[in-house]
Amino acid sequence: MLGTILNALGGLVLKPVLSYLQQKSSAARDVRLAEIGSEKDQAIALVQAEIEANKLRADAGSRHSWLMSLIALPYVLHSGAVMLDTTFRFGWGVPVAPGKFAEYEGQILLSFFVVSAASALIRSMRK
Repeated sequence: MLGTILNALGGLVLKPVLSYLQQKSSAARDVRLAEIGSEKDQAIALVQAEIEANKLRADAGSRHSWLMSLIALPYVLHSGAVMLDTTFRFGWGVPVAPGKFAEYEGQILLSFFVVSAASALIRSMRK
């Protein structure tokens, strides 16, 4: 009889405690699963953002190359005209850029060709 009473009292006390512990464990598991899902969604969003950023960089790079060509064109034409006129004596009378501008012209042309070569190298490495 005492055993039956203890059994009944133990069941009355232990069942709610065990139920509470099980619910707490389930809730913790559900929270962790939600965190894992959230981390996965964040990683996917990050990868998609990187892909879009790379597409924009590629588009900007092609526009940048066109812009660089337009910027360098006057310097190329002037330098070429000076070179042809002084080498072959065409009599065009194209003056060399004055003072520091001649140095700037050379630096701009040099940087244009270095940038063109570097961008071609980078494009070839992407493929």
